Amino acid sequence: MIKQTKKLIIVCDEKTEGYANYLRQLISTNDDKEDKVVGLADGSVDAAVWLETDYLANKVKISSNEHILFVGNTKASKSETSSMIVRFEKFGMKYGWLGKRGMMVVDNDMLKPEEYDQFIELCLGYETTFEKIAMKKSKLKELVHKPEGLIDNKVDEDDGQEVVEVPDTDGKKKLSNALVAVGKIAAEAAVGVGGIGQAVGVAASKGIVDGINKIQLHNKIKDQQYRALAVILYIDGLSEFMEG
Repeated sequence: MIKQTKKLIIVCDEKTEGYANYLRQLISTNDDKEDKVVGLADGSVDAAVWLETDYLANKVKISSNEHILFVGNTKASKSETSSMIVRFEKFGMKYGWLGKRGMMVVDNDMLKPEEYDQFIELCLGYETTFEKIAMKKSKLKELVHKPEGLIDNKVDEDDGQEVVEVPDTDGKKKLSNALVAVGKIAAEAAVGVGGIGQAVGVAASKGIVDGINKIQLHNKIKDQQYRALAVILYIDGLSEFMEG
């Protein structure tokens, strides 16, 4: 007897589409061992990725017997996920379901350094590895004065961040390499003369550098969390969800 293939609709928005596609790729992988099913049995589930707009446009036509998994906090998922039973929740990641409606989502709060270390250890248990991020805040530091006009790219030995030494009449200030242009604009936009103008410019540059560095760090860690969550759901939870 041929076993019927089940269908799964994975609903996402533009921000989480990459993770939805990643989960779909995991589902389509023929990774079962001779004596062991890995995640879902090979070929047992046919998964399709729908953007939220497609889901909302076709919602009235979708049967209650269809399995639907929401990825991330979208408008479409809010009315569905509040009643679901959480089956897994660790390090800002969680998945769960109720009946044939499921979800996988990552919190917006950034992990603390100690939590991040534990998160990496958890990933290793699922044979999933990421480039470990050094969770240190980059700092602006005073440098020994060099001839005016000299710009030097280097790596800060204290925090491992690539920096650029920017000439200033009072000496050198370190700025994150990617933010030199932004910092320069902020400094030039500052109103003032002499030391006052320079102080305002440096303060504005520092605020931009610290803020964007933190955003970049948060986004990179959140990307790792979503990819790890897709693997964990595939290995530990998706088979049970699809049986419901």
